[in-house]
Amino acid sequence: MLAEYVTIGHPDRVADLLAAKLIELIQRKDGYRSHAAIEVMITGTTIIFSGEAKTTLKLSKRYLKKEVVFPVLTDCGYGDRGAFTKSQKPIAKDYKIVNLIQNQSPDIGIATDQTLWNDQNISYAGYDPSTPTGQSKEKFIAQAIGDKLFERAYNNNYVGTDIKVLVSGNNITVAIPSLYIKDITELWVRDTIMMLPFCIEDYIDGEDLNIVVNGTGVYQIHGSIADTGLTGRKTTVNCLDPDNRNGGGSMIKPFHASDLLLPYYFYKEAERIALETKQKVSIEGYSNIGEDAIRDMFVNGTRIENKITPKDIIDRYGFLQDFYKLVKRNFINK
Repeated sequence: MLAEYVTIGHPDRVADLLAAKLIELIQRKDGYRSHAAIEVMITGTTIIFSGEAKTTLKLSKRYLKKEVVFPVLTDCGYGDRGAFTKSQKPIAKDYKIVNLIQNQSPDIGIATDQTLWNDQNISYAGYDPSTPTGQSKEKFIAQAIGDKLFERAYNNNYVGTDIKVLVSGNNITVAIPSLYIKDITELWVRDTIMMLPFCIEDYIDGEDLNIVVNGTGVYQIHGSIADTGLTGRKTTVNCLDPDNRNGGGSMIKPFHASDLLLPYYFYKEAERIALETKQKVSIEGYSNIGEDAIRDMFVNGTRIENKITPKDIIDRYGFLQDFYKLVKRNFINK
């Protein structure tokens, strides 16, 4: 199976985290009364916030820059330019803000206000007990390598944090920005793999790894200087199904949105069943807008009666807290 992972230094994931941070702030301030469907585009050194919100927060440009942009960009590796030039890597303090967030339509808020499903949505999730996180073996390895590379890059002025990792069997492809090309080699990646808190050979054929790093030989200009980022574009990367099945929307949504609630609930249910049965579990189902319970839910293809409501799921998993950290961890809670 193929699996891809990109770190939080990638512009798409930076956009996701900017939206997640603002959603979390709104939810912490206004609780169940908050609505926050936020979309972000980050290009060059401009960040465009758009979408709809119902909140008592004053979303001024100053507030967005201080409370959202600066901490998130710093967290993603853009707080200190280091040895990279201004044309090679963006830096948090240089960004300008465009705020296009508008008030939410009362029509859109009807279902949410009544704690009903806010949209029709097909969702998939699952759990593979052969890995500690329930991901496929390849996805587990790709994320573990990507996160360790990010950790090393974050503390190195000559290496960037916009990192991509692809795993297919024993083939590993890595793209990682660097100002000293000759040192970011296969050996550097192999050293990183040796730093993982587990043995890679327990999951894939580690004796005969084929590693390709920076296939074109040059990767210095990175982040939003080189690549526009958009919320919701990494749906496969963020997928909670080991088989990479995707449902009806992005999970970078407020706590009441079916796009987030359904797949996350299915993932947690699949985890519970998989750890009990010691077998891989797949769950799929859908919600209907305006209804108070899941319309259909299938566990490994068998229909299961389930009347759980959006409010039940919200209360069970505490989405009013730490949404940013959940998105940062790629929705994996371990």
